Amino acid sequence: ISKALFWGVPVIVATQMLESMISNPAPTRAECSDIANAILDGCDGVMLSGESAVGSYPLECVEMQRRVISASEQQQRRAQSRGATSGSATGGWKPPATLSVLNPLMFVRENDAVIGSVLASAVTLAHGIGAKAIVCFTATGRSVEKLTQFRPSMPVVAVCPTMETARFLSLYRGVYATSDRETQVLAQQAEDENAIPSCRAIEVAWRVAADHALVSDPHEWVVVICRLPWFSYGPLNVIRVTNAFESGLADYLTTTTS
Repeated sequence: ISKALFWGVPVIVATQMLESMISNPAPTRAECSDIANAILDGCDGVMLSGESAVGSYPLECVEMQRRVISASEQQQRRAQSRGATSGSATGGWKPPATLSVLNPLMFVRENDAVIGSVLASAVTLAHGIGAKAIVCFTATGRSVEKLTQFRPSMPVVAVCPTMETARFLSLYRGVYATSDRETQVLAQQAEDENAIPSCRAIEVAWRVAADHALVSDPHEWVVVICRLPWFSYGPLNVIRVTNAFESGLADYLTTTTS
């Protein structure tokens, strides 16, 4: 898991995690510990196999796995909350042991120095201000792959020009990938005209975050990272902090959450 995290490769743990539930309605303590440790170690997902395929309690297996995952993630958030100090620049968040926020060049290839530095700054900023989400505009998905290496405590919204990229990125932990009609139109306009108004792209970012119920208050902050021109290829070069009022979507957010 640590090697996959280091290189930004999605990792799914599937090791007969609830094997005893093939014939029993409740798991063993050791099996629950295996699931919890996989989550705490930073995997992107856990998977059932025979437990749900041929077992006598498939629904109970799924529900038990969900409960253990939820409890493990809550434990992580509580640990981060206890680590937070007044005025802390990162809100108590710490990067995985395999990474370094202070020196992002330690975990990226030499030609990825710029994107690593930008992402390290964006994640630290998001935790410092208590942002509800990080929105990343990505043409190929590589930026989001690198971003998930930091395991930020808030969700990551990947705004993609193609559905293929969005589907692949959905494998990563904490990533909500989208390539809806409005996003595709925006990407096509950026390709045809080589420029689109930044305010329109920011509106799309906030709308997607609101549609996924990641933000509920117009005053909540979202960190947007992208490359200008929008959806162009190359290292990220922009970090922006915005809320619904700045994006002109305060009324839309109120409507969608009411």
